[in-house]
Amino acid sequence: MALCLWVFISLSKPYAYQSSIALRFSRSISTKSFRTDTFSVKVLGTGWDYLFHALKPTPVLTVKLSTIQADIELDTLLDRFNKQFGKNLRILSIFPSKISFRTKNIETKVVPVLFRSKIAFERFYGFSASIKLQPNTVTLSGPAAKLSKIKAVYTNLLEQRNVNTPIAQWVSLEDIDSDVSLYPKQVLATIPISRFTEKDLNLPVRIKNNSKHPNVALIPAKVHTQVLVALTNYSKISTADFEVYIDLENWNPEKNTALPIKFGKIPNFVRIIRTEPQTVDLLIYR
Repeated sequence: MALCLWVFISLSKPYAYQSSIALRFSRSISTKSFRTDTFSVKVLGTGWDYLFHALKPTPVLTVKLSTIQADIELDTLLDRFNKQFGKNLRILSIFPSKISFRTKNIETKVVPVLFRSKIAFERFYGFSASIKLQPNTVTLSGPAAKLSKIKAVYTNLLEQRNVNTPIAQWVSLEDIDSDVSLYPKQVLATIPISRFTEKDLNLPVRIKNNSKHPNVALIPAKVHTQVLVALTNYSKISTADFEVYIDLENWNPEKNTALPIKFGKIPNFVRIIRTEPQTVDLLIYR
């Protein structure tokens, strides 16, 4: 109890720590922003603020300009920033404190974010669903000629080994060009990961392209398939999620009495281990 009380009191005290903010520069005569950048700031807050600040997205503050300026002294605007920043937090300093930028032919463009990763799993673990990025697009600002060449933005490589639990991590974006800025500069990657196990299924075999031989029976009519499926999806996977078929388009019954099976549909994040039999016999009846 005493330890919990000590931790609570310690985290309630004020501390100065490094963080980051994004500044959106816009003209007061227009709602259109023409540049956004991320800056390093020293922040005065409680230990609780420091403990949780890494879990929050980068806060965005707005600098309204009555005229387009070549240089801006940001350290003279700290009072304005603190009014936007929050009641319990105070920005003590900002770096860089002075910026220069050009606004000639500046345009904006929204492009998708492409995730780059190199993830090695523990045995029997793997992706159980699609990776989600939040947000999955970013806004670029810069010269029109350069924006026209950019189709997407990549994240920096997320590399992890021996993974056996889901991942939720902020990932920064790769730099593009010194004349092009982007917002936001990081995205939250949510990566579903689960342990895999075996599941047995008896899948019916369909017949495709059977215009010449309507009276055909398959022996056997079903095949036994073993798959690896994530434990989180085990109860969701059924025979309806698969398609197994044989193709009779070029079949000559005088030359072949058996044909190999084919898979037309397999659920995502399911791995086929084995299927028996690999071929089925065809019997034409009157």
